[in-house]
Amino acid sequence: MTKRAKIITALVAAVALVVVTPLAAVAYWVVSTQLAVTAQASTFSIAPYAVAPSSASFTGWEGTQYYAAPLTNNGATPWSGQTVSLAASSGFGAAAVATAQVAFNSASSACQNDATYTSVTPQSALGASSWSSTATVAPAATIYACVKVDITDTDTQTPSGQPAPAPSLTLTTTATAAQRNWTDAESAALTVASTGWAACTNSGSNATLTLPAQVPAGTYTVVRNDTGATFTGTVAANARTTLTLTNPATSGTETAETYVTVKNSSGAVVAVANLTFRSSYVLWIFFTKSLICA
Repeated sequence: MTKRAKIITALVAAVALVVVTPLAAVAYWVVSTQLAVTAQASTFSIAPYAVAPSSASFTGWEGTQYYAAPLTNNGATPWSGQTVSLAASSGFGAAAVATAQVAFNSASSACQNDATYTSVTPQSALGASSWSSTATVAPAATIYACVKVDITDTDTQTPSGQPAPAPSLTLTTTATAAQRNWTDAESAALTVASTGWAACTNSGSNATLTLPAQVPAGTYTVVRNDTGATFTGTVAANARTTLTLTNPATSGTETAETYVTVKNSSGAVVAVANLTFRSSYVLWIFFTKSLICA
């Protein structure tokens, strides 16, 4: 083998042994001319981001929230794909039900539209989940990770004598950009809070709610979540955060735990709570009933 051939063989072997480590700033090898191997520096990076909004809230035990996470390529190398994973920290009850969907779009406005998520299979928002896209993102370009969180039950209790609950769910989003064997990742958190809960105290066979805020004195409508049935309660002028409720049943046997919503005369929600309705007969003659905190 000639000296020239040996040099060529050595260079080819050196190129074959090059391993590119996935760092924010990487170097890759390029054969620019015959027998000439040069090292060129190139950044591969995803910019730090914040989810918008970073926190949101809804009233009661169910609600849907939408978020947008801008994933910007602030490197000099295009991405061939990206993955967003979610990790949950839940302050909901053990039987809570919530799902998440992540879709990728070029416009943040699309994140507010249900149609954006039509082809995305929901996953539980209360555990770990991930979604991927193979969309190419050029240097300086942005793709949006649209996040939809749909909560159907926070599984919230309002036990007697306890402070009003404040259930919430925090999701840590981790976005990972990829190109061949290079990756770069950034993380940001979003929070969704359930609000409007009343504190509850048993008062004999009645339930007394302490409302989240003062309301005008008057009559308020209470709606049962399980049956849709309504009844009323009165707020006195001298106790404008207090609403004492009595089971409206006049007959029948029942033991039912359900959420209730308290509404004013305009239909606006002023409080929610979890109550147990009980009614029965003693010796098949005497009718008894109660409404207690649950």
